[in-house]
Amino acid sequence: MMTKDEKNELKKKLPTKWVTDLAISTGFSKAYVMRVMSGKATHVGIEKQALKLALKHQREINDVERLKNTVL
Repeated sequence: MMTKDEKNELKKKLPTKWVTDLAISTGFSKAYVMRVMSGKATHVGIEKQALKLALKHQREINDVERLKNTVL
């Protein structure tokens, strides 16, 4: 399980619509996802899915940066 500080760091690395993405992918409500990610509740499945989403988002950002550097 993640600490509140770890969750806050993770939220910074997620895309802008991360609450909706996590709610859809896990099947839980947006309110519950927010409670878990704020540290008021715990759910390993939501935390795991958030980590996967953050990794995917970071890869996309890195790809865009690499393309930008190649073109410019």
